Amino acid sequence: MSGSLKEELLKLGLGRNVKPADAERRKRTASRPKPERPRPAPAAPAPKPDPRAPDPREVDRERARRQMRVFAQLEAHKLDDAQAEIKHYYSTGRKIKYTYVTEAQQKALLAGEIVIIVAQGKGRLVPSSLVPSLREIDPELRVVDPHATAASDDDGVPDDLRW
Repeated sequence: MSGSLKEELLKLGLGRNVKPADAERRKRTASRPKPERPRPAPAAPAPKPDPRAPDPREVDRERARRQMRVFAQLEAHKLDDAQAEIKHYYSTGRKIKYTYVTEAQQKALLAGEIVIIVAQGKGRLVPSSLVPSLREIDPELRVVDPHATAASDDDGVPDDLRW
């Protein structure tokens, strides 16, 4: 066994002998310069945040704190009754929702003595005298007052229009 394993295998016909032409071709393709790809433009530097602008996370935290204070006030003064059986429908702007009220609560709602406060997606009955203190905590509070909407009677249809 004088030769290398490669030579022995080539003698037996199990290998492939690399011809000099193949070797030259490989060298040429390896040395050929690759075409240049267009490089992406360097990214523009990120704009520096305004140091006077409030941090969005801090704004969200403050909103959550206000909502928790409002929710605590609502839980302390809510007038919801577990025995209520009358559905009272109200509009939240996009949807028509309902809450269960007693007959006395329904009369008080229509008289304006109690209102519906929409908090965390649910309407809660509270005395109307509580609304100003809740507005101090959260000015964006959604209040549904059937008495105020019935009194305004402004449905957008002119009075002189006849059907």
